[in-house]
Amino acid sequence: MKDEYKRIGCSVYDTYEALAATRKSIDIVYLDEEDKQLVKENMLIVNLYTVSKVEFMRLKDDTVIRLDRIISVSEVPA
Repeated sequence: MKDEYKRIGCSVYDTYEALAATRKSIDIVYLDEEDKQLVKENMLIVNLYTVSKVEFMRLKDDTVIRLDRIISVSEVPA
């Protein structure tokens, strides 16, 4: 992936942190390295981290997503 990272808003990051902390299941739509739209359903966020000023999310299935590649996140009703 050659495109430059675009920082996400603090409120969006805070939402991801809250979903991770409360272990809420999510459905997530994002773009992979080839700009292909992918969907992961009923996932848990297990980690949010930064490497060289680029923010990432790791899901329970070990999928790693760059935060600026996320299109949408929705909480799965319990």
